[in-house]
Amino acid sequence: MKKRTLLISLMLVLLIPVGLIGLMNSTIGSRWLLQSIFSSLPAQASVKTIDGRLLDHITLSDLHYQSDTETVAIKKLELVWQPSRLLFGTLKIIDITVNDLDISLTETTSTDQSSFDLNAELRL
Repeated sequence: MKKRTLLISLMLVLLIPVGLIGLMNSTIGSRWLLQSIFSSLPAQASVKTIDGRLLDHITLSDLHYQSDTETVAIKKLELVWQPSRLLFGTLKIIDITVNDLDISLTETTSTDQSSFDLNAELRL
């Protein structure tokens, strides 16, 4: 019984990375993963088209990112990289191309006053 539980647990642990690599290796899976990431960001992010695979070459068209203080719009973003190098602690980007980049920053005024007193006495 313990061997069966251990075997099932080991299969589940191995199945998750294999499934993730399978998703990243297909265009539909890569599109779904990126859309899931965009929907979980704290700001609003959208992209019109996603072409390619996350394991080698990906192209994003009409990428738009907007938060309270900034807006970034990119007409076309192409990324060619080697994600397998991440296993060795290296981010290897072969080529990155950005067409029509537009960045807008807005200045915010902070009205929140902190109650922390830097000159207060520290008692231990």
